Amino acid sequence: MWLRYASVVSFVSLLLAYGATLALGWSYAEAIPQLRPDQQQLVLIYAVAVAVIAWPVWLIHWYLVQRDWLWESRYAQNYLIFFTLIGLVASVVIGVQLLGDAMQVAVGRTSWERERAFLLGACWSVGWSLAVWVYHGQAWLQHRRGRNRASESQRSEPVQTP
Repeated sequence: MWLRYASVVSFVSLLLAYGATLALGWSYAEAIPQLRPDQQQLVLIYAVAVAVIAWPVWLIHWYLVQRDWLWESRYAQNYLIFFTLIGLVASVVIGVQLLGDAMQVAVGRTSWERERAFLLGACWSVGWSLAVWVYHGQAWLQHRRGRNRASESQRSEPVQTP
């Protein structure tokens, strides 16, 4: 029961922390579409507040979960795959837009001043999304490899017959 609670809190707090961190970068760059500068500042203030609370909550509960989790469980694997995919998809989608806009600035099709807000927000988002992707992807692969090694060693052990 305790482990299920800690893993749900870890999951929800990471979603909130990740979303708030992305909003923080976009609002700091004033790149959230259809919001005035004063509204961007309000988003920034609340994004910082959520991130300051959600990241430590996630760290504490993630530490508890890692210590006691059965990594082979369907829940653990789904948790790791979910955040691996979220980080990967966000990195690719925003990264393609970032590269496209950066290349347009580089060839003179548009100006840095016009694209500055988007480029800064996109760099922030790609950086954090890559971090989420790499961290959870490595954890998922590490525990998957450990499971595969354990099952291979069980298969390679000679069967003793009486």
